[in-house]
Amino acid sequence: MSHPTLHWAIETIESEGSYRGYEARHPYCDRSLVEFVLAIPLEQRVSGERWRYLHRRGLVALLPPEIVSRRDQTYFDSYFMRVLAEAKPQIQDILFSSKDWQSAPYIRKEYAERLFQGFSIHDTEYYSKYGQALWSISTLEPWLRQLSRYS
Repeated sequence: MSHPTLHWAIETIESEGSYRGYEARHPYCDRSLVEFVLAIPLEQRVSGERWRYLHRRGLVALLPPEIVSRRDQTYFDSYFMRVLAEAKPQIQDILFSSKDWQSAPYIRKEYAERLFQGFSIHDTEYYSKYGQALWSISTLEPWLRQLSRYS
């Protein structure tokens, strides 16, 4: 809840959602909900190796049996991978065409450039390793540039 990139990530998701015509919701950012869930002992939230046990137990009457009993995990990274792949040339142009690099105290520009060059929409393993870094850099650098204008 207090990670500095959370605000930037939520802002990115909301603006992309708005552009695509939907409203993003963030129920897990609600402090009272987070405090409630954290107050529940871990043994009651996890059954064996099954996370989201309370979700499934609470919705057992509404969910199909194959959802309640499934063992695999669903990721929603494909949306972000597609958006990042579509916007990659523009993002790289915005970030790296200028000699101005405000993120220098936090991220080496050469490292960021290599991260972006290595990204491909077909390489899900690369995205799972470096996706958060790609998104963080994509939002941090423009934010810092705007911030320096108001200083």
